[in-house]
Amino acid sequence: MADGARSAPARERSLALLRTMVLIRRFEEKAAELYTVGKIRGFLHLYIGEEAAEIGRALVRREGRDLTVITYGGSLPKALDAAGALAAEGIDADVVDLRTLRPLDTATILASVAKTHRALVVDEGWRTGSFAAEVAARIAEAGFYDLDGPVQRVCSAEVPLPYARHLEEAALPQAATIAAAARAMLRRDG
Repeated sequence: MADGARSAPARERSLALLRTMVLIRRFEEKAAELYTVGKIRGFLHLYIGEEAAEIGRALVRREGRDLTVITYGGSLPKALDAAGALAAEGIDADVVDLRTLRPLDTATILASVAKTHRALVVDEGWRTGSFAAEVAARIAEAGFYDLDGPVQRVCSAEVPLPYARHLEEAALPQAATIAAAARAMLRRDG
């Protein structure tokens, strides 16, 4: 009897969560429809297909053999754009999307670095005290002998983040700066 009493509130909470998820999905589908026909202006990011990210598990969003680009969040589309530009030059980049920062999926990072032997960490935080420094430290600690050169980082400029769009874009890592850093790594390494 006690088990049945405990499971009823849990079942109700689960149903309430499911109803909320369905409501959100319907809203996003309608928003996508309105955006497509031009009734919503500007930028629209939808999470359709990304509802359930496995906590603590990174994904390799693009396979490559020449270097590993490790990033998360707003830097991911820029890293993928940079990888596309590099591919046009014959440089194949593995792009690892961390998805969650804690717990950090060090195993996926190290597996990619073992394959490519180079690591470039992209982070919208400042270089000083950044999450990129933590990722670089973990690679150096656990994957040092897999590296053909030092871990490199592309981070935001060490300034307060500007509000003006053009200044913000200048301060944050962009696809061109990520690609330039990758090219520089490959020139230096070999």
